Amino acid sequence: MTTGSLVFVHDACLGPWTWTEHFVPFFESLGWRCLAPDLHDAWPHGRGGDRTHAPEGGLRRPAARARAALFHAGTADHDVSRFARAVRDESFAAWLDTGRVRLDPGALPHAGHCIMLEAGWLTAARHIQRWLTPEPR
Repeated sequence: MTTGSLVFVHDACLGPWTWTEHFVPFFESLGWRCLAPDLHDAWPHGRGGDRTHAPEGGLRRPAARARAALFHAGTADHDVSRFARAVRDESFAAWLDTGRVRLDPGALPHAGHCIMLEAGWLTAARHIQRWLTPEPR
């Protein structure tokens, strides 16, 4: 029985792989239909958007830059390296469209921007699961 549908949207420089590593299988096992579209294919300029304004080097080089921008300091080096290889250079205009949201680091301690890929992913997924599950009346 399907519970409903969830759409997981990746951030700039990332892709659906950020969700398909852990979150999609977790929520599908709970009966949710999960979609994780590749928004890079949706940009009118093709994969990665208008690269003429891309920040030099993007987040791909070096992995330390990806760690600082996306991951908690405690994330294993081999995971950061593996995920950093999948990070895409992004259009500067697309990056501006994200609104540069600042997350409250105290909301989920020991978590980076890409918590869905870190060791604490299950804690975050269970918070979302509780939020999605209606309280019994």
